[in-house]
Amino acid sequence: MGLLGGYKVSQALYCAVALGVPDLLEQGPQRPEALAGACGCEASRLEQLLRALCAAGILSRSNGAYAATALSRWLCKEVPGSLAATVLFQGDELYRAFGHLLETLKSGVPGWEAEFGGTLWEYLEHHADRAALFDQSMTDGSSVDIDPIVTAADGAQHVVDVGGGNGWLLQRLLAERPAWRGTLFDRPEVVSRAGENPAMRSLGERCRFIGGDFFRELPSGADLYLLRHVLHDWNDEQCLEILSCCRRAMKSSARLVVIESLLGADASEGMAEWSNLSMLLIGGVERPLARYEALLSASGFSAASARAAGSGLFAIEARPLE
Repeated sequence: MGLLGGYKVSQALYCAVALGVPDLLEQGPQRPEALAGACGCEASRLEQLLRALCAAGILSRSNGAYAATALSRWLCKEVPGSLAATVLFQGDELYRAFGHLLETLKSGVPGWEAEFGGTLWEYLEHHADRAALFDQSMTDGSSVDIDPIVTAADGAQHVVDVGGGNGWLLQRLLAERPAWRGTLFDRPEVVSRAGENPAMRSLGERCRFIGGDFFRELPSGADLYLLRHVLHDWNDEQCLEILSCCRRAMKSSARLVVIESLLGADASEGMAEWSNLSMLLIGGVERPLARYEALLSASGFSAASARAAGSGLFAIEARPLE
């Protein structure tokens, strides 16, 4: 029954963040009557949500007042490492797409397309506010260990982050290696948003922003190409197109690092399997290492063994075949 009711917890978290409850309680314990005005809710109905959040360990309750906990802090919008954007996107759009899971399993039509009438990427292109939220959710809670990437890029001068979103990983790498230069490559509208980020602008001439289509052409001549959480969005045929495009752009001495979850990897603790179910709804798939190695080989790469890169992720280093 606890497993069956998981959707209730998901929606309670979503409503809490949408109403701003965690942020309000960071100011100190409050009674429902005090919270209700700020949340735009009637106090007795709001308390039904608050009590459920206490049962889930998200909030605490004493003498009729509700208080923040270590868990609720992760739901505040402005704290470092906040998961608020992830909760708001998954609790709305992805939750609605999951309502079509049975239909997807039977027909093969991605639940996202059944709900929104187009692909995830088409939806984001036409909903700028949700696209910005999606970009932030891709950063939320990410704790990629950059050491495997830095090791793979030893001696590099120029890094291209392919499909790099808001550029947070590239920004971390360039901060770690002041001698490196970087190029953030993504859809034009994504790159435009990233270019407005003060952290990215602070890199000055060390970072270029290029918009384009990674199925067609990538900036050429760099030493390292990164693909983080890109390939799992696409089927095998599309992955071959992306990887082949990378191969055409790369000189023989360049390296490719693919960062993904791996099915069957002990370090994922089942995270990859649940992510795999989500990917079904947008037309993507998580893969075991052997499947990535096969895709890389078919695209003109030799793959090295994968290295753990934090949060159940792995960095797979590949080099162009001569």
